[in-house]
Amino acid sequence: MNAYITGISELYGKRMDETALQLHLNVGRAAILDAGLSPDSIDGILTNSPMHVGSISFSSVVAEGLGLHRLRLSQVIELGG
Repeated sequence: MNAYITGISELYGKRMDETALQLHLNVGRAAILDAGLSPDSIDGILTNSPMHVGSISFSSVVAEGLGLHRLRLSQVIELGG
């Protein structure tokens, strides 16, 4: 199995008016554009779950919001500093 990271994105500054899901979707869309891909060409997504959301299916919610319907992998990775 091969894995490729083909697009990246990040947001700066305070964004108190956006939900965690909105932030993930904004960054996800920008990363897809950066990679030059279409949602149908993406088969995996890894996300971090916001602490206040606490859903093990958060990556699936993000994937649905991004229009990623051909996934073989959808996983939440708990990260923290």
